[in-house]
Amino acid sequence: QAQGASTRGLVRNPSGASMALRDMMWSVLVAVLVFKTADSASSGVIGSGNGYCWNTKDVIGCDPRNFTDPSDHLTCSENGGIMWWVGKPVYTKAFTLKGPVGKTSYSPGEWILIELDVNIYTLKYRGLVLHASNATHDFLGEWIVAGDDGQTKLFWNPEPNCLMHAQADLKPLKMKLRYKAPPRDSGTIHFHAMLKVGPANDGWFYYANG
Repeated sequence: QAQGASTRGLVRNPSGASMALRDMMWSVLVAVLVFKTADSASSGVIGSGNGYCWNTKDVIGCDPRNFTDPSDHLTCSENGGIMWWVGKPVYTKAFTLKGPVGKTSYSPGEWILIELDVNIYTLKYRGLVLHASNATHDFLGEWIVAGDDGQTKLFWNPEPNCLMHAQADLKPLKMKLRYKAPPRDSGTIHFHAMLKVGPANDGWFYYANG
């Protein structure tokens, strides 16, 4: 869950009869990603060529104060951060991640429609990492994008429990994505989205729902 994000979590009903939405938290990290789809990340090493799901809880980007030349993002003086040539994420209202209006519960295995909106046209993103997790950051459920295939494919699944961009073109202002709820007793579920805005070797990360 991104610190300070306005979120809600999916929780199992104490009765065990159903899964309930309690204090639903949409935890969102927004940014346009600049990496090969083969390197799109839950196990493995970045640059290994093995497909894996990125975790939005990882240390990402460079503090803008640590670009020795503000006009050149390849001059970051920090060490160890993922995509150090991109500015660290900040919160903004330019992006919104949300679920169905008024929905308060779900059944295990149910497909739920999740919507990702761009609210400022000039901040259209190029990349996306989307996953849902429990309190210990284990990925839960499955994702699909209906009708998204062929050479125009926008997203893909390195693994069933995450969704990532398949190419670096600008993405639509509104995207509707399908999420399959996990089995019973999975606990509270937090949704995480990470997007990057800007060209390769440059750009900025953002948190949605600022």
